[in-house]
Amino acid sequence: MAVTEQFSCDVCKKPKQGTNHWFAAYRENHMINVFFWTAVKAEKLRDYKHLCGQECVLKAVNEWMHDHR
Repeated sequence: MAVTEQFSCDVCKKPKQGTNHWFAAYRENHMINVFFWTAVKAEKLRDYKHLCGQECVLKAVNEWMHDHR
């Protein structure tokens, strides 16, 4: 039996549900990369932020912008 990892939003801590439309994001040099989350990608994206929706994406981007002025 395969073990399924439970993902939680890195901003609000909400657990991933089957119907959520999540995003993944990472910062590289002076760029923030945001893209649609998939379970296949998630296994490879351990260092990325897992974000549960637009509101949490905006909060994460705002945090990065504030921290790197």
